[in-house]
Amino acid sequence: MACSFVNLYVCNGGVIVPVSGAPSDEASLSIIGDAFPDREIVPVPGAVLAYGGGGPHCITQQVPTRYE
Repeated sequence: MACSFVNLYVCNGGVIVPVSGAPSDEASLSIIGDAFPDREIVPVPGAVLAYGGGGPHCITQQVPTRYE
């Protein structure tokens, strides 16, 4: 299973970033924070998301159409 920092999701005021619990998490979050200085960096458990279908970017692509 792959848990990549680049499978992040940029949203209003924040960036949701999958983390793996590895020692490199903090350095990677810092680099991402430097790239998005005006947004809150929000780490989420990447392994949980990967088992469910992907990272934050992958799982937010398929938004169902609302039918009335």
